[in-house]
Amino acid sequence: MRKILLIISLLIGKSIFSQQLWHDKERTLRYHPEGNDIVIENGDKRFNRALYGGNTAFRAEAGDLPEFALYMPGMGGNLKFGIIVNGKSKWLIDAKYIKASYRAGSMLYEIKDELLGNGQIFLHVLATYNEEALILKIQSKNISSNVELVAVFGGATGKKFSRDGDIGADPESSFYLKPEYCTDNFYKIDKNSFSLLYGFSKPLSDDERYEVQHLPGGKINDTTSDKAKKIRGVFPGGMNIAISSANSLQNPLSVFDSSASSFPVIASRKKLQQDEELFFLIGKQDPDEVLQADIKKKFDAAESERKKLAERIKISTPARNAPCPCGSGKQYKRCCGK
Repeated sequence: MRKILLIISLLIGKSIFSQQLWHDKERTLRYHPEGNDIVIENGDKRFNRALYGGNTAFRAEAGDLPEFALYMPGMGGNLKFGIIVNGKSKWLIDAKYIKASYRAGSMLYEIKDELLGNGQIFLHVLATYNEEALILKIQSKNISSNVELVAVFGGATGKKFSRDGDIGADPESSFYLKPEYCTDNFYKIDKNSFSLLYGFSKPLSDDERYEVQHLPGGKINDTTSDKAKKIRGVFPGGMNIAISSANSLQNPLSVFDSSASSFPVIASRKKLQQDEELFFLIGKQDPDEVLQADIKKKFDAAESERKKLAERIKISTPARNAPCPCGSGKQYKRCCGK
């Protein structure tokens, strides 16, 4: 009888332990380690990993899915990618297989999908150390010659969120690319680069909008009524930028069926080349022309700084049956590892 009661109690305890309830909801293990990386496959969160560069409040928002946002502080816009293949298109966040790896200050993605055949797309995302910007590298492998990459950016409001956008304080949708977030965004485009004026403290009048859009010399400047925020971006060479509408983001193809509207976004497309490296840079940068070679150097510098910070602290956990490092002579599991 005692044995039966003991078995029952063990089963009940195991059941309670395995549930791991949190706020009356069963918790599940979503991530797993691979070396020093934290990995998830086909996760469903867009913005649950904040990437910081230097010692400022700027951060690049990332997550399980390859869509990104800038927090300046204040919402600085959303960057999303898609593919077009033989008249079909899909946003990368909807790809059949997405492996996302958090690597101490950066995010890496591996993308597979039916549209890519046996091909793969890889993304590596960082926040720059010496300037407040998101920097990103895209590479492809084993893709056919008819795969086009699509990049869309917009939705900068300058709005500050609860607890300065801390994870979980506001809905994830606060960082989405929505038409209503694109009002009073004014772009100046030069081939594969752009400047954005945004974040006015109040809605602009028609006269003020005209002033912003028709400033002499084609330069973005401050309006007479308000000092605006500025962002500059550079896309890869040959990826010329055009203005589209945020109302046409149903799929990557529909983006190019639209034109400028009251809800502007910038859009660009380019055929991917085998093993080609493409670099994107968006943030607070010097207004002088930035070349792709410069962005590669900035990316390498950001990765170098990330490694320095990540390698300052190394954690080594002894095996459970190994001698405890405290010198007690006991096994780790019977000493400091209890």
